[in-house]
Amino acid sequence: MRRKVFVVVLVFLIVVSSTTVAFASLGDMSLKALFKSFIRYDFDSVKEVSDKNGELETEPQNPSPSETVHKDGKYTVESKPDYEGYYSKATVIIKDGKIKSIDWNIYDSKKRVFDEAYEEVFGNNQHYREQCRKDLSGSKIYGPKLIQVQNIDEVDAISGATWANKKFKEVVKLALEQANVDN
Repeated sequence: MRRKVFVVVLVFLIVVSSTTVAFASLGDMSLKALFKSFIRYDFDSVKEVSDKNGELETEPQNPSPSETVHKDGKYTVESKPDYEGYYSKATVIIKDGKIKSIDWNIYDSKKRVFDEAYEEVFGNNQHYREQCRKDLSGSKIYGPKLIQVQNIDEVDAISGATWANKKFKEVVKLALEQANVDN
C-alpha cells in the first residue's frame, strides 16, 4: 500500500510540474480521470492498461479471491515447517462454491498441537505464555471470520495474534489453491 501511495504522489507531482506537456498528451482525458486511474492502479496484478471511455482501466492477471470459484469438496493440506519448526494443517470444506467449514491447527516440530495447554511449553516465561494465549485467541477467530467474508485477504489479524494469522492464511491458501476451478 505504501508503494502505491508513493507512486500516486510521485506521478501526481510529475503531472503537476509538467502541466503543459501533460495536458497536450491527454487529448480528451481530463487530469481528474488520469489521477483517478492512478489511484485505482494495482501495480502487483495489472496485466495491461487500456483507454476506455476516457478513463484508464486495469485488467487483473488473476481474479481476486472473492471472484474465485471453488470446486465443492473436502481439502486437507499441510504447510511446510517454518524456521522454528512450526507448521499448520487444515481441512476446508467447500459446498456450493463457498467455504462452509474450516478445521485447522498449528503444530510444533515435535508434533504438539498449539492449543490451550501449549503455553506450558514455555515454562515460567510469562512473556511467551501471554503471546501464546493471544495467538490462540486469534486462531479461534480466523476460521469463522473467513466463512463469514469468503475472502482470505479480508481476514485481518487481531492485535497480538499476527503469527497465528500468517499461519492460518498460509495453510488456507494452500487448500483454496486445490479447490480453485482453474486447477
